[in-house]
Amino acid sequence: MAASSCQLLAFLAVATREHVDVLHYEDAAVGTMSEGDGPMSIETIRLRPTITVAAGTDHDLVVRLVHEGHEGCFIANSLRSDVTVEATVVDARP
Repeated sequence: MAASSCQLLAFLAVATREHVDVLHYEDAAVGTMSEGDGPMSIETIRLRPTITVAAGTDHDLVVRLVHEGHEGCFIANSLRSDVTVEATVVDARP
């Protein structure tokens, strides 16, 4: 949850600077843990946000901003786990 929350906040910060109208953000994050004799740890975290934007917003820009936000996420940068982001961008319904 910390990685997901940090991603959200980092993305919203860069989206605001670019004047992107984000209407809704929902993440379906998934993590996998090691299975072995050693100490358990989270090996991978996959963030899968669905981002609703105002109609007419450039989806490629939003995806670029998602990745820019990910690069600035201090939680993801602090983890030993592999953190990936797979964003889906949708337009708001009229």
